[in-house]
Amino acid sequence: MSEFLNSLAASPIGVWVGESSGYPLLLVLHSIGLALLVGMLVVIDLCVLGLGAPAMPPGALRNIMRISWSGLLLAVLSGSLLFVVDGNKYYYSFTFRLKLTCIVLGAWLAIALSRHLRQSPVRSAGAAVRIAAAASLLCWLGAIMAGRLMAYVN
Repeated sequence: MSEFLNSLAASPIGVWVGESSGYPLLLVLHSIGLALLVGMLVVIDLCVLGLGAPAMPPGALRNIMRISWSGLLLAVLSGSLLFVVDGNKYYYSFTFRLKLTCIVLGAWLAIALSRHLRQSPVRSAGAAVRIAAAASLLCWLGAIMAGRLMAYVN
């Protein structure tokens, strides 16, 4: 695997990201993507937990989810390019794997919540849906924390 990851870093894209203004540009794009993704999902989760607008119309939910998925796409694309430069470091990093686990679980919960909320109003969310919203908040908090810790912890 190390050989493959080294070849990625030596590829033209890896060199561009690592040796030009590509890296800081991708970091900015990654941050914007995460802000869109997590920001919109926090709004939904807080509404489900009763800490936001209880009567969110389905149209608003669709718009918020569209913004979230756009943020996810931007974060995944920019994050993948950032990975190319330091793939060996990240591939073996516990914090990177924790971040990816939190993202996958958070995305799965976002899909489940959006499906539920398309069929039922926010104010009628049962205990299971509220638990899923709280778990979603924890997943995104974990992903952000792990992402920041990647700079300091292996």
